[in-house]
Amino acid sequence: MHGLIQEAKDASNRGQMRILFGINKTICNTIRKSSSAVRKKDGQLITKQNEVLERWKQHFEEMLNREQPTNPVIIHEEECYPVLTGIKTGPIIKKKIKDSNKANEKWKSSWQG
Repeated sequence: MHGLIQEAKDASNRGQMRILFGINKTICNTIRKSSSAVRKKDGQLITKQNEVLERWKQHFEEMLNREQPTNPVIIHEEECYPVLTGIKTGPIIKKKIKDSNKANEKWKSSWQG
């Protein structure tokens, strides 16, 4: 246990968050359990696996097999996307792409340790 704590301190000092959180998970042994209880339409709690599955089936059948709305909303594309001004839209140069990829790789490697 002491070795793991020291390893966690070292990982924290080096900025290796992935290793730090992995050690933390090992030490704390926290496993979140998802709730398998579901409520019926009348609010009654059900926990038996076959009843829960049946309720989910019923729920999705109702949600996915409903009638089309009588007055659907009309969305105009120009309202969804504001007009962007001042952005250069010239051709992309291969060198810029390579430089960007190199910078991205350097950034990734600095976080992965």
